[in-house]
Amino acid sequence: MPLRQSGYTLIELLAALAVLSIIAGFAVVGYRDYVETAQLGALRQRVDALVMFQENYRVDNGSYLAGTYIPGRRNDFLPAGYVVRDDNDDLRLEVTACDGGDIEDCFKVTATNSDGQEVVWNDGSFR
Repeated sequence: MPLRQSGYTLIELLAALAVLSIIAGFAVVGYRDYVETAQLGALRQRVDALVMFQENYRVDNGSYLAGTYIPGRRNDFLPAGYVVRDDNDDLRLEVTACDGGDIEDCFKVTATNSDGQEVVWNDGSFR
């Protein structure tokens, strides 16, 4: 009676490893896209908050407030009452503004995070 061997051949193991590698590759790409989308969403939320602050500031003072916000280093908006909560993502906000008119015509916010992702709010919408 011939002796029967049990186990997997090298080819079967390599095929299984190849399939797992392909699945892992798709998972990593999907995760990166998910993280990037979440980071951009967080940037947009910060810009939305700043836009609402600027509209309130314009109603109270008749003009928009231009300046820069860099966590822990510079906040041109702090004297006017603008505070960012939980700013541990090294967010940078640059605001250019004119003195009057509609917000769509003379107000621009550029938000950049530590990963170099950028969101620009101009003409009443994101770009």
